Parts: sequence; structure tokens; C-alpha cells
Amino acid sequence: RSNQVEVGDRQQAISAAGSDVWVTRDRDGIGSLVRLDAIELGLVTEIEVGTAPNAVSATDDAVWVTNGGDNTVSRVDPD
Repeated sequence: RSNQVEVGDRQQAISAAGSDVWVTRDRDGIGSLVRLDAIELGLVTEIEVGTAPNAVSATDDAVWVTNGGDNTVSRVDPD
């Protein structure tokens, strides 16, 4: 059985921590991090990060995103 959650186009990477699933996206040069609720299967929020996010690593305390387009790393507080 499979469930799907719409997060938009151009997903790059995915990571999970607790009941949160984090997906990076790049829409025409605007990078974002999408937070999903894995239990309710819904979108919680979308946070702007650097350009061309290409990897994500999540823990209960922080979410780290590498942004290949501008050679930066973003740290997001999951709270």
C-alpha cells in the first residue's frame, strides 16, 4: 500500500526525524524546505533556504540543507 502527499515539483532530497519528513525543492532558483507530517500525511510548512538545495539531513534538534547553487549550508530549527 502506498500513500502520496503533494509537495510540488522539482524535489531534490528527503530526510525524516520523528514524525516529520523534510523534502528539498528548487523552483526556478528559489530553494525551499518542505515539512510534512508523516502521521497525518499533510504539508506543515515550506521554508525558504539557499539556491538549488541538493541534500538534507534531519534530527529532532536541527535540519541541515546543502545549497549547491550558492555554496551555502542552511540550518533550520524544527520547532
